[in-house]
Amino acid sequence: MRTRKSFWENTTLQLLLLLVIGILLLYSYWIKPNVFFLGDDSLFHLSNIKVISESLDFFSGKWFPSPIVEGIANNLGYGVGLFYPRLPHLVASYLTYFLSFFGGDAITGYKLTHILVFALSSMMMYYVSYRIFKNKKVSFFTALFYMTSSYLLSDIIYRDAFAESFLFLFFPMAFLGLYELFHGSKKQFYLWFILGYLGMLHSHLVVSIYLTIFCVLYLLFQKKELFRMSNLKHLIFASVIILTCYLPSVIPLIEHKLYASLAVFAEDLISSANLVTSCAFHPLAYFFPFYEGTRIQFFINMIVWLFIALAIRYRKEIFQTKGQKNLLISLSVLGLLFAILTTRLTPWQYAPSILLMIQFPWRLEVIVILAASILAGSYFIRPSYKGKNYVEV
Repeated sequence: MRTRKSFWENTTLQLLLLLVIGILLLYSYWIKPNVFFLGDDSLFHLSNIKVISESLDFFSGKWFPSPIVEGIANNLGYGVGLFYPRLPHLVASYLTYFLSFFGGDAITGYKLTHILVFALSSMMMYYVSYRIFKNKKVSFFTALFYMTSSYLLSDIIYRDAFAESFLFLFFPMAFLGLYELFHGSKKQFYLWFILGYLGMLHSHLVVSIYLTIFCVLYLLFQKKELFRMSNLKHLIFASVIILTCYLPSVIPLIEHKLYASLAVFAEDLISSANLVTSCAFHPLAYFFPFYEGTRIQFFINMIVWLFIALAIRYRKEIFQTKGQKNLLISLSVLGLLFAILTTRLTPWQYAPSILLMIQFPWRLEVIVILAASILAGSYFIRPSYKGKNYVEV
């Protein structure tokens, strides 16, 4: 006789519920299909997606668009493919091209890409948590905290930071890869680290520089394991693969940097110490909504703070394995560090120019959200109440 699985044992039901919650959170995308609320960068993204999708024609062999986009500025051409990572635009453009056979347009493809990336981000976070804790209840709450974070939602809905939204999918992949290198499967390491890192680099290069700093600092917490040849050789080999795959994209960028005088590289034009400093927010914005009086929300829900505190309080019950104990320390320290970097507590005016390219320090909250979600979700691995002494696996 087959017994019915409880909700906490049924991965399919949990993912379906997360999908439904995600669709409801992005209700503005589908409740009015023909209406699109413009964010800070919407016109830039939509215009490129429209022009790129119109340049595709699979029947005549036009499978890959040129990095110089025609159709903008009276066909003068626009080198967005040279200075801006292309993956987000390409994904939306190919989707728009296929939707065009059914009456879809660039706005439809754009909205659908946002929804797909958002849904995949929550599912990826579910998988990351499961690989760490082997507990579906923990995975569900970790993914729920991640997808309902105020910054992620306002970044998508209000700022319409299209390229940045892809980082919420690829950064957890790269992080999982590093965790697997030291505490899991080497095959899983190669899959997620390479896929996640290439996805990051081809989505948002500037923020990827900071995510690389995070990865290096995380590696320092694994120093005993890192310098074992069995681990180090895999990390070096994977890094060589990533660099080799990324060279075709970064070489043209370096050539233009070295041999051309372009506004995108001009000092204090695209970004400056004054801009970065002015965009850092007050530390209390992490605890109170609308503290800064902007549409972009930085606060982390009080429920998440509560479960983080409880997870730390009951850390001996929750973090059992060596990898989990290391995770508690590394995510707590690095999460706090990068949270400080988003605020006015950081003296950005003394930062080197390459780090000022971030423009908006709040972009680093992608790291804070990942750390907060994993730590808060981990609490649910505790033994159940009413005297039952077991942990769901």
